[in-house]
Amino acid sequence: MIYSSLPSGRCPMTYEAVVGVAIPSAPDTKYPIQDQIGDDLVAEAIHYKKEIGDSLHFLVKWRDVQELSYVRDTVAYEKFPGVVLDFYERYILCFRVQ
Repeated sequence: MIYSSLPSGRCPMTYEAVVGVAIPSAPDTKYPIQDQIGDDLVAEAIHYKKEIGDSLHFLVKWRDVQELSYVRDTVAYEKFPGVVLDFYERYILCFRVQ
């Protein structure tokens, strides 16, 4: 979890906030890693983020494809940044700290 002190004047909040990303439980490792993404694959949603080897991968649900697959984070950022943003927005948490 990332802890951040938000300075007054830069944010409408005048208190400290704890911000983090809640990630759902780990999926089964049976999903393949998709190294190349052709024009026929359209990402619908990201279900999970996982470190595989020395890099992060997203578990992606593709349009009109039943099987999910992992995609390296750098590829996802380039090919479907909006879907990546949707994933992070779903799991961002902000708490007020007294």
